[in-house]
Amino acid sequence: MIAAVAMTVSLIVLSILAFSPQVGLLLMLILKPVIDVTWSNTLFGHNALELVGTGLPVVILFRLLVTKDRSLKETPLIFIWIIYLFNNLLSLAMIGASGKWMESLEFFFRTLNGFIGFYMFQAYFSSGKVWFRRLLIALLIAGLFPMLMGAYQAITGKIWRVHMTCGLMRNIGIYHDAFSFRAYGYMTLTAILLYWSYFSENKFGRKLALMFYAAICCLVIFKVYSKAGFVIFGLWLITWTVLNKKFGWLLTAVVAIIAINTASGNRVFNDVMTTFSKEAAAIEGTGETKMVLAGRTIGWQSRWEMWKEQNIFYKLFGLGTFAGGAHNDYLRVILSSGILGLTIYLALLGAIGWKVLVNLRQQATPLNIMALMLFLMWIVDTIGLVPGLYPAYQWYVWGFVGLALSGVKGLNHELGQDLDYDLEHGLDHDEGLPCEAEEFPLKAPQMI
Repeated sequence: MIAAVAMTVSLIVLSILAFSPQVGLLLMLILKPVIDVTWSNTLFGHNALELVGTGLPVVILFRLLVTKDRSLKETPLIFIWIIYLFNNLLSLAMIGASGKWMESLEFFFRTLNGFIGFYMFQAYFSSGKVWFRRLLIALLIAGLFPMLMGAYQAITGKIWRVHMTCGLMRNIGIYHDAFSFRAYGYMTLTAILLYWSYFSENKFGRKLALMFYAAICCLVIFKVYSKAGFVIFGLWLITWTVLNKKFGWLLTAVVAIIAINTASGNRVFNDVMTTFSKEAAAIEGTGETKMVLAGRTIGWQSRWEMWKEQNIFYKLFGLGTFAGGAHNDYLRVILSSGILGLTIYLALLGAIGWKVLVNLRQQATPLNIMALMLFLMWIVDTIGLVPGLYPAYQWYVWGFVGLALSGVKGLNHELGQDLDYDLEHGLDHDEGLPCEAEEFPLKAPQMI
């Protein structure tokens, strides 16, 4: 029953997406955290997550081919993305040739979502501040379900699914694993930081609400007890405050963390140290190095040895395997796509990273800074996870990176000017022409 409802809702949203991409995408972003909790509910052997992960790229590709939403020529780094996609087609053929055609199709659609994410935000939300604001509001709404679930679990101690790490109980709600909570926590923080920067000028009430919301996100992320989550939090805190030249924020955050730790009887620092206890033991020589990163190195070694035993053809083009359990994105790519695929993947990441840095050097706006933060988060996650196979995570990370590289019309050169002011004075940043204020309501559209 749950699977049928989830699939029906997903099909309705995909249908809306086909005819009204902005509305459909906003609805999909809002509903995705809810759809994800149905991961264990299947209908005819499939769940709603598979339907969305396949249906969304198909619909976007269809619109890309038959409409004029946005020309591929306008998409930054399109050449390297096309090479990346063609290589994934080769990998699809290699996996299919081994007799695993369903697995090969799943691989292709999962990786296709990376380019779709990079394309769709800039295609549908770069026309002006109005749609950019609606995107941020949609993500703020999307975060309510997982963040309130996480806050409830943290406050009450309610355990739905038992997941342990280094003796600590991880709060993962009713999701499949801890990554979902962490990813949605950072997605919500992204929306909070950008909304604060662009649409909360001299709005004390908004800022207070966003601060409270951010505190909930930080609590949820903390209770996941993720090593990568803690590293990313430190990188984000330093990158955002330093590049925005908000050193007072950095000092305030440090003081707040120390104060909370003191009030909790040193629990914050103790839990962080416990999370990294195996890594610390390995460095000190009191623990086994194979147990670092939750024992991932054991799996890495066995898979690496398997790759080394192959002939030159398979080393170059892949072993005909999905490699979803590699727990390292680079190892996953070399197993599924070979040396050729890894070279192209590294070239793609290098090109994106360089473009992000160049863009940031030209204009250190909040959106460009956020693009760097997301890129750093991706790099951290590639070490112990396989983010290149996570559809929604790719929409989020590459979506905002693509949006930053493409630029949002009328956003950066009017940084700090509230959209309410623009509408009140008849400024249309979607077209750059005078408009009637009532054409763009001050409130978010009814759909969100």
